[in-house]
Amino acid sequence: RGFVTSSANPPSSKYYATSFYQLIDVDLNMGAGGKNIYLYANFSSTLVWDNRNKGPLSQIYAWDQVPTTEPHKTNMVKKIDSDSYLNCNEGTKKGGPIYLSYQRNSSSPIRGIMVAAYKSKANATIGSWRGISPHKDLNQGAGGRYVYIFTLK
Repeated sequence: RGFVTSSANPPSSKYYATSFYQLIDVDLNMGAGGKNIYLYANFSSTLVWDNRNKGPLSQIYAWDQVPTTEPHKTNMVKKIDSDSYLNCNEGTKKGGPIYLSYQRNSSSPIRGIMVAAYKSKANATIGSWRGISPHKDLNQGAGGRYVYIFTLK
């Protein structure tokens, strides 16, 4: 789930639909002049969990538009306080929309999610951490920091 706020100090956890979500504390719009946007993840033991469909996440994808094919259309990352899709570039003047979706597969679960912000483009790996598919700057076209999501399996 995602959280859009005018504050640069989001709460460390959010309660939504009978589950607690933990903050991943990097603004997805860092330096781009848009709204402050943060990801929250639901962790079940050591796995990143999809509470709606009751299964561990296995992959995260980035899109320039809302996908029309399954399973991506059904598994879009949404805002915590509404059912609207999370746009990682919301409120920026230059950046086009960037949406996230996920896939579930218990045989290859994600064990961790990291958001990293850089002053220049970054590699698709950080040690054992892998960039999402495709490895995309979530501030693409908006200016600001280069912001990437990495997962650990």
